[in-house]
Amino acid sequence: MSTFYRHITGAVLSAFIFLTLSTEASAQTEYWSSVNGPFGGTTVWDLVETADGQVFAATSNGVFRSTDQGQSWNNISEGLVQFDVRDLLPRDDGSLWAATWGTGLYRLPPGEDTWHFAALNNIFTSAILEPEPGLLLAGSNGIVYRSVGSGGSWSAHTLQGFDVAVQDLSSNPDYMFAATSLGIFRSSDLGLNWEFASTGLQEYNVVSIETNDAGSIFAGVNPENGGCSIYRSRGNGTLWTCVQPSPDPLTVAELKVGPEGHIFAGGYRNLFESTDDGSSWSSSQASGSSVQSMLFLESSILIGTQGEGILKSSDDGATWNASSQGMDSQITVVRALDDGRLVAGTHGGVFVSTDLGVSRRRGFQSEPLIQTITDVDMDNEGRLIAATTVGVWQLTDSDGWAALGPPGMPSIRDVDVTADGTILAAYYAGVYFFNGQSWTASTIQGSDQAFRDVSAVMETDSGTILAGASWDAWRRDLSGNGWLVMSSNTAPWFDVQTFAEHGGRILGGTRFAAVLESWDDGQTWFTAGTGLVGSEDVRSVEFDRFGVPHITTDGSGVFQLNPWSGKWLPMNGGLQGHERVTSISFDNYGNAFVGTLDGGLFSHITAGVGVEDSTQLPDRLTLGAPYPNPAFRRVTLPFMMAAPSGVTIEVFDVLGRRVHAITRYIQDVSSDMKLDVSGFRSGLYLYRITSGAASKSGSFSVIN
Repeated sequence: MSTFYRHITGAVLSAFIFLTLSTEASAQTEYWSSVNGPFGGTTVWDLVETADGQVFAATSNGVFRSTDQGQSWNNISEGLVQFDVRDLLPRDDGSLWAATWGTGLYRLPPGEDTWHFAALNNIFTSAILEPEPGLLLAGSNGIVYRSVGSGGSWSAHTLQGFDVAVQDLSSNPDYMFAATSLGIFRSSDLGLNWEFASTGLQEYNVVSIETNDAGSIFAGVNPENGGCSIYRSRGNGTLWTCVQPSPDPLTVAELKVGPEGHIFAGGYRNLFESTDDGSSWSSSQASGSSVQSMLFLESSILIGTQGEGILKSSDDGATWNASSQGMDSQITVVRALDDGRLVAGTHGGVFVSTDLGVSRRRGFQSEPLIQTITDVDMDNEGRLIAATTVGVWQLTDSDGWAALGPPGMPSIRDVDVTADGTILAAYYAGVYFFNGQSWTASTIQGSDQAFRDVSAVMETDSGTILAGASWDAWRRDLSGNGWLVMSSNTAPWFDVQTFAEHGGRILGGTRFAAVLESWDDGQTWFTAGTGLVGSEDVRSVEFDRFGVPHITTDGSGVFQLNPWSGKWLPMNGGLQGHERVTSISFDNYGNAFVGTLDGGLFSHITAGVGVEDSTQLPDRLTLGAPYPNPAFRRVTLPFMMAAPSGVTIEVFDVLGRRVHAITRYIQDVSSDMKLDVSGFRSGLYLYRITSGAASKSGSFSVIN
């Protein structure tokens, strides 16, 4: 074959493969498959039981229902617009009401599985209370909303004009009480008028409030300076005194009267119980994070945590076990690492899989990192790096998670590890550099003299550092001139939230300007492709192993850029409506993974091999180059084994479907397998050869 003919054939084949990937894949209704999990990486704000014995959980990821006393859960969020649900209220008519953070109140009618909007459109609601039949109160920012017609109409009532966040509501026969970010308010006229009732409080960020039949009121506080976290009043809030448990709860997000009138408090890692009206407390270690909610069932206790899902105890709190089966995590980032591990960062820590996401374990199971993860990466020594809302953490096999910094442990938006091993960390005023010993802050300040809140950072192949910030993006090359604002020929400003590079082509995913690309190391930028309207809110950009760009968006799902047409094509088949996609990643075999905010992890398996398959006993099986490649009628797949063995060869198309399989016992350790591909459609194929415990994969092309 002449050189010219080979070039033409290669170009036609490449174009055909790209078209196959772009058009055929996007047309598949089940392109993505749910891996059912990971479970538990979410915050549980409230737990309630209805009269028919069903248990409901309000979470940062929607509402879940259990019909087996909290052992397993099903998502029941159909009809909700905002999935961050802060409070639930079962009513005597059999309905369930939900207070959502941003879209008001919703109602689940008896016997239905779909929520209906009820009231307070676009209002941030944090609590809902029915102090007497037909009277509803809802807490919001600076306002308590009130309805005397079972939710038919509402009136707004300020808390003496203070602009405070109402965080919880409670009542006794004499008063209504509101726990707010500026103390406690009370009402003696069923919520019409409110007065400040915080005398004795030393800390005013009150996050929970509860009354009991003994006439006491308890307030849980989030103290800013390590002060008292539980207060009690025996005079309807006229005077408050500290009833601090030991150990220090740090913050008390939930207070509840339990069986026999005992008062329970949820603190950091512990559940506290008082049998003497708060004068003394006993504690039991319950979780790895803070106890956010609790529910007392007939023979067990459920607690909802901040980032760790639901835990259950059947022995009065002596032991606790995870009880989050079916409760999908809010996934913030997915990374397929070079060593074969698949890592999912969630609102409640890091999960690691070595079998393509089929099973997951928390990173360092005995002492997991229960924090909101913003990014994950691997350093040059193979250790996992996690960016969180409280600094950067590093995982070692022997010592577990250790805090790396930066000083003060600020919220880190993104991390990247450079070629020389330096860790780059994006934060609210620029980029931190960590050389393994110390952190150096490199602030970014615009012409308006404001510091830039950096959400994405990346080192390019040439060593330039790129930083995406609010309103604009910046670069710092090796010239030593510091940070320079990057220009765009198609957008006056662009707030890059994610970067990716392949073959000198750099893509930046933005919130308001779709996807931009640069071919000059980030100096100038142009719009990449067509088909996007610019409001997709691009959360991640990745190239697959063929160099085809993919993006994920908050609300519009996944897109792939067709290299032939230059158009972004949606790839949402199989996502089941979970189109708030935070991240996408490809492993070395071409398998794809996406993480969603409300549906867990999804995968598209093309090669079907996991880290155990591909890495164990690599010296026992070696593959040669397939020939001819491209193949026309037959292809030969050479391989070498350590000893005679049974050999299985499987062939997969680009959609992961197995199109051919054959098993033979091979005596010659240096052998090959000839396959008839005359019936194959033109395109790219991946194959896997398995010999005993060893497995290797490769690819070849077909032109027919």
